[in-house]
Amino acid sequence: MIELKKIELSDYSLIKGYFDRFPSQSCDRTAGAIVMLRDYFNYHYALAGDNLVIVSPGEEHTYFYYPVGDNPEMMLDEIDAYCDAEGIKPVFASLSAEENELLLKSYPGAESEAERDWFDYIYDYESLTSLVGKKHAHQRNQIHKFEHDNPSYVFESITPESIPEIKEFNRNFKFHAEKESGSAERELAMCLEVLDNYETYNQQGALLRVDGKVVGYTIGEISGETLFVHIEKADTSYRGVYQLLSNLFLKQMADKGIRFVNREEDCGDPGLRQSKMSYAPLFLLEKYTLSVL
Repeated sequence: MIELKKIELSDYSLIKGYFDRFPSQSCDRTAGAIVMLRDYFNYHYALAGDNLVIVSPGEEHTYFYYPVGDNPEMMLDEIDAYCDAEGIKPVFASLSAEENELLLKSYPGAESEAERDWFDYIYDYESLTSLVGKKHAHQRNQIHKFEHDNPSYVFESITPESIPEIKEFNRNFKFHAEKESGSAERELAMCLEVLDNYETYNQQGALLRVDGKVVGYTIGEISGETLFVHIEKADTSYRGVYQLLSNLFLKQMADKGIRFVNREEDCGDPGLRQSKMSYAPLFLLEKYTLSVL
């Protein structure tokens, strides 16, 4: 029977190895997202054969992601055995439409629900990089505004030397005061943890300066043909800063074989939803939660 192990930073390479061997367009199938959010979602993992499953034990339910490996069906049997031993019914989360259909066949009578707030926004890399056409007029205008107002801006890769400056930018970043929920404090802690362990996470990162001062930065991860933008923070007192930061970061990835960009979910935030839709997504990646009755 499977044994659950709490995910630690040291598990990053193991998890990334599985997700890179079996790439998905879902941000929940990236090592960066799983390890960054390991404490927030109480993430565990289990291995059986050459298969991996991510598990989130909670007070009311134990959530399982769809297994990744050579024989996911075998891992599903292991999950059933574990749940029987624990006297619980499995709940599967962050399922793709295909995974949801497969599980509905395996568990007749199960209930599934599309979780719109957790749909991922998927964009065409070339379109989001070139910003050609009417649908990207707003982004182009914002970039031109930033360039006009800040002609001496500098865009550069994140280095060990620049990390202390980025951390200071995070601590002073006004989004902490703007958010009414307690999520800002958790988000700050997550960003600082990634920066403190930047070499371990081994991701792509860049920053934007104006007059030598950090005004924004972004960190992403490549898996398969998709770039996942895990962190993107900027000082909105500089009009167009997000648009330019995003565009220059994508252009920096030109030789990485990227076809798609995943800018992750909006978590039901109306402003974030409007912003992500304004970039004209190629499609929204549906995610389902399935409860075995």
